[in-house]
Amino acid sequence: PMVKALEQSGAKTKNVTRIITAVTDALTQGFIEMGIESLGEPKANFAFICMGSEGRGEQTLATDQDNAIIFEDVDPGKEAEVREYFLKLGKLVNNWLDQSGYKLCEGEIMALNEKWNQPLTKWKIFLSKWIMDASPQSVIDVSLFFDFRFISGDEGLVNELQNFAKSNIKKGSVLFYHLAKQALIFKTGSIGSGDIDLKKVIFPLTNFARIYSLSNGLSERNTFTRLNQLSAQNVIDSDFRDQIISAYDFLMMLRFKAQLKAIEQNQKPTNIINMSQLDDIEKSRLKRVLSIISDVQAKLKLDFKL
Repeated sequence: PMVKALEQSGAKTKNVTRIITAVTDALTQGFIEMGIESLGEPKANFAFICMGSEGRGEQTLATDQDNAIIFEDVDPGKEAEVREYFLKLGKLVNNWLDQSGYKLCEGEIMALNEKWNQPLTKWKIFLSKWIMDASPQSVIDVSLFFDFRFISGDEGLVNELQNFAKSNIKKGSVLFYHLAKQALIFKTGSIGSGDIDLKKVIFPLTNFARIYSLSNGLSERNTFTRLNQLSAQNVIDSDFRDQIISAYDFLMMLRFKAQLKAIEQNQKPTNIINMSQLDDIEKSRLKRVLSIISDVQAKLKLDFKL
């Protein structure tokens, strides 16, 4: 009801997504406290982080979980016990979130998975590998991970990892070439008269903001904030920033509209809409948005020599 009221009142999508994300954050923090009550005090300092759309503060009504745990380095003899504790905590939190409507990530990018539940030194090794390796899987992991945000625990661990990441990313890294290449997978000409996956349409815009922010040493995660900072630093001009924000806003509005309609019809909210659901004005705006996405992709091609 709250989201529907906001959508009908014409609230900006960034305000709607911020509210949805704040609710998710509060739930997650509550579940972490419940997990600690159940398991006993943590065996070491830790930080629970979120990634992806929640990390950016851009969640919609159709979302899965993307989270992880960073725990402090401990003596090798204690690591197995510490790891077991945090895997149990991760599993509890992930399952409680799933029962609350935040579905488990199909790729298991969650704190219940040992890969995403590691000591700080191991996270630094992972980051270095992802930055240098730039394999298809590394690019996927980086895309999610570099939107990470602190949720609960010891924020100092998150700050240390963010500083490490920032100091290891060099402008012109092969990583940015591969990230930019990923933004070109969506073809604007592929949209016809059938179904559209709005998540795939939006991806070039969020990825554009991420790539230029990372390559210019910015630490913001939210797409709107990233674009505003890039404009303030003259990486992109203000007109281009406004066009991208307008395109992003419109696509997110379509997502909310479709998701709310699905919920009203007792269906599962998704990111899929059919062109037949759009009126003439929306179809015209979508055409303009596709043109902006083409411009975004053209800039990426030029700047990263794709």
